[in-house]
Amino acid sequence: MAGNSGAGHTHKSLADTLGALGPGGTAAIGFNDYVRLFGAQPTGEQLESQREADRFAALHGCEHRVDHAAKRVWFTKKKLAATQ
Repeated sequence: MAGNSGAGHTHKSLADTLGALGPGGTAAIGFNDYVRLFGAQPTGEQLESQREADRFAALHGCEHRVDHAAKRVWFTKKKLAATQ
C-alpha cells in the first residue's frame, strides 16, 4: 500500500490492510487517497476529516500520523499491552 499513492484505495481495502498488520506494523496512504477517503487534506489541526481518520484508525487498532514532507499518512498498529 505504501507505494500506491492515488491507487484508488477504499475504506474496505484500507481496513483490510490495517486488520492484517501485526503489533507495531505500519501502512501508509498518499494524500490523494486520504482526500478521497476522508474528504479533505490532512492537517495538523483537528478538523472533521482529521477526527474521522483518527476514529477509523482507532477502530482498526491503529494510530495515525501525517508526514507532510512525504505527503503520506502513516497508520501504525498499536502494540499489545504486556500481561503479567
